[in-house]
Amino acid sequence: MSDEEWWEDGPIFSTRDRGGKITALAPGQRVRAFSPGLLALMALSSAVWCAVFVLWLPRGPLQNDHPAAMVDAALSWTGTALLVCAVLAMLVGTYATYAVAHRLFRQIDLAWISSALSAAAGILAGCYIDSIRMGAAVGEAASPDGTVPLILMLSAAAALVAMLVWMPFAIARARRRSRFITSLRQHGERHEGELISIGRADGTTLGLNQFRQGEVVFAGGTRRVGVAMSTSSSRVPLPPFPVLVFTGESGAVHVDPDPAHPWPFDPDTAKYSSSADGGGG
Repeated sequence: MSDEEWWEDGPIFSTRDRGGKITALAPGQRVRAFSPGLLALMALSSAVWCAVFVLWLPRGPLQNDHPAAMVDAALSWTGTALLVCAVLAMLVGTYATYAVAHRLFRQIDLAWISSALSAAAGILAGCYIDSIRMGAAVGEAASPDGTVPLILMLSAAAALVAMLVWMPFAIARARRRSRFITSLRQHGERHEGELISIGRADGTTLGLNQFRQGEVVFAGGTRRVGVAMSTSSSRVPLPPFPVLVFTGESGAVHVDPDPAHPWPFDPDTAKYSSSADGGGG
């Protein structure tokens, strides 16, 4: 009997989605809406991104547009140390936001967008604060050219608005998919089946190999259903791979690995690692 947590590293199957939209739902788990903890973490991540840009802009490609006093402060050992600490905190905060969002929503796309939204808000705030500091600087003969910072701000603002508009719909969709999977697991007709083809490789999404056009047979081999799959390179199924197929009304189908049988995985993991360049869900 296999007891691996397949919903973390795969194989995860979907008859309706592919790539980053596949819902990796553990048995008994449900997709949740935003939690106060995630909101707080996103706010903290945004603040760190803001700090990174405030500390970096006076010493980056726009150095010549900044007053000399700001540049000197940014290039000092104190400014450098603060920037290094801010970058490290930014990396930790971004990863933590992704991890917590993935635990809540169980979809890679939504978790990634949660992190990207925090970054966009922080970049916008950082550029805005930098522009205020530049405008408040005195004793400079020439006014700084604000074209590039303005472009950065407009780009970050456009990305932020787009993600804020998209995210509620994506969360609602993820919750619908969670209810769909849970309903079939609890009330659907259960069949033993086999994955007879893993389908076509479709790149990777954040470290998980993606496949499309796989095929599962069930009900004694009399019925077939197409599936997409998300899995790590060390857990690519070898057909015939045992699965459980849950069916419901209007042709609804969900597929899970069957824990009652051994799970054969392809030992040649290198070919999936090397084929994971580019593409993605």
